[in-house]
Amino acid sequence: MDGNVKRVLSRHFFVEGDLNKADLKKRMWKLSEMCTPDSNYDVYTQAIMDLGATICLPKKYDCINCPVNESCIAKKKNKVELIPYKKIKKQKKRIEYNFLVIRSNDRFLLKAKRNQRYLAGLMVIPNSRDE
Repeated sequence: MDGNVKRVLSRHFFVEGDLNKADLKKRMWKLSEMCTPDSNYDVYTQAIMDLGATICLPKKYDCINCPVNESCIAKKKNKVELIPYKKIKKQKKRIEYNFLVIRSNDRFLLKAKRNQRYLAGLMVIPNSRDE
């Protein structure tokens, strides 16, 4: 399902929680099917994607100009900015390595990684994080 459509539907029907979880994915598809008309569904589909791309934006939502604002539950609850749920991303840990490249003629020194979390069993260039 398009991200814009997810945002519009989740706000309109106030779907709380992680939309990537199986139960909520299933619920979102049911809501989508319920809202999609039998005829001119292509026009509806484009319209809901455009609504999410132009008015029901992630941060700069424009509820005043939204054509469905009177039936939007997130707007009624004044919680538009909270829907859809945004998973807090873990901050990436920066790891620095210093490598020692030892070359003799056309040969390089490599070291076997043993009992390691990453690259276990592989041959690697010796580095500052090796035991």
